[in-house]
Order: sequence, then C-alpha cells, then structure tokens
Amino acid sequence: MTPAPLITPNELQKRLGEGRLRIVDATVHLSFDADGAHVRSGRDTYLQGHLPGAVFLDQITELSDPNGEAPFAAASSENFAAAVGAAGIGNDSTVVVYDTVNGIWATRLWWQFGLEGFDDVVVLDGGYNAWVAAGLPTETGESTHPAATFTAHRRPERIASTDEVVTATAESSVLLVNALDPTVRPVTYCGGGIAATAAAFALKALGRDDVAVYDGSMNAWTADPDRPLSSADSRS
Repeated sequence: MTPAPLITPNELQKRLGEGRLRIVDATVHLSFDADGAHVRSGRDTYLQGHLPGAVFLDQITELSDPNGEAPFAAASSENFAAAVGAAGIGNDSTVVVYDTVNGIWATRLWWQFGLEGFDDVVVLDGGYNAWVAAGLPTETGESTHPAATFTAHRRPERIASTDEVVTATAESSVLLVNALDPTVRPVTYCGGGIAATAAAFALKALGRDDVAVYDGSMNAWTADPDRPLSSADSRS
C-alpha cells in the first residue's frame, strides 16, 4: 500500500535546512454569512507567523484560473509552473505544504502538484497548529528562495470537468463519492473544489491512484439550472 503523504512536525523539524526542501504555507481564509461564502488571502497571517523558511503561495490569485468555469478553477499548467518556480520550487525540490486552518487548503495544493505531474510533496500532519503545539520555532515576515525552473506535466486523469461529471452520472464505472467500490473510479466534489481535495488526499493515503477531483464542484454544477440535483432524502 502507498504510504500516506504526510509528515509529522517532529519529522519535518529534523529536516529543516535541507537544500532541496521547500515548505509552503497554502492558507486561504474561508467564511460564510447570509450573503454566501467569502475567501481572503492568508498572506497576512503568513507574515505574522509561519514555519522557518516557508514561502507563501496565494491560491486565490496565483494558482486559480479567473476565466475558469467556477471559482478556484485550477490554473493552467504554465501559470502553475511560473508561480511555484518563482517561489523557488523546482522539479528537484521536496515540498511540504500546510495551512493554518483545517487542512483543506494544504490538500488542495498537494492535489495541484500531483495534477501537474509532481509527486515529491507531502502535507504537514496537523498543519501550523500542530507545529506550534509541539513547541517548534516559527518566523515572521517574508521568506524567499532563489527562483527555480518547474516543468509541469498535466495528468488529465486527475481532474474531472462538468461535462465529464454529467456523463458520469449515467455510468456505473465512475463513483461520485460517498461509498467506495474498488472496481469504479472515484471522483470527489464539494462546494468549490477545495474540501474535495481532502477526500482525494485520504483516498491516496489508502492506496488509490485513480482519484479525480471535480474542480468546479457544486459551483460549476449549479451554474446551469437545468442540471439535476438530489438530496439524501430523495434517494431510495
């Protein structure tokens, strides 16, 4: 079975200073009110405290496609490569991602690296809060590394479009998640394609290498009022 792509705070602390190690704060702040969902960059909280040497990647602006079918649509391979390369991450790097909230933004970035053909990336188990709880050091301000060259190799099987999900609803060979069967392909979704990466991450930890994320998720699905919706109590 493939080992879980996780690293503990103590394991990471022992590796600080390795030349190829790149730590990334992937935080986005998500809130809800009567007007719906709101997102805010995590850069301010990054500047107030982050892991030693960690860089910040803004998933709202740098790693999303503003012309995509829904908010947070994955950036093009070219734009992703440019952003992570500018942050000092190359194809020979070892990457650790974390966030300061509930982990779904770290798994989102973990998924995007995998989408672009890069597998030497793990998630900090417990994120920033676990690091601080372990009494490990933090830094403030901006950390930088020399720019690097990152070449992306898109894996189309790791992402599902709305059209593919429309087709999948009529096929028994694709699973749109809740329960798993080893004979069907799992596609995870949520509201905007963020929490779905946590499910993809968990499935990867269980050894599934065929998981796709419906990037637009419910934001994209409900953009067309003619697409069907069902609730738990409407199913037999």
